[in-house]
Amino acid sequence: HSDAGYTGSFFRYAALCVAQMLCSWGGTWFFSEVAGIPAVASKIIIDIVLFFISFQIQRRWVFPRHSERKPLS
Repeated sequence: HSDAGYTGSFFRYAALCVAQMLCSWGGTWFFSEVAGIPAVASKIIIDIVLFFISFQIQRRWVFPRHSERKPLS
C-alpha cells in the first residue's frame, strides 16, 4: 500500500462513517416518529442492518484487496 492508498481509504472510510450516522439518525427518526416504533427498538434494528451493509461496503470499496475495488452500483 502506498501513502495515496491509505489516504484514499481514510477518506472513503470517513465518508462511510458520515453516511452511516445520517442513515442511523434518519432511520431511527422515521421508525420512531412516522412508524410509531419505540426509539430504542428502532435504533437497535437500524444499527444492526447498517452494521451488515457497512461491513460489505468496507470490504468492497473502503479496503479492497489489491486492485479489486468494485463500484457500489
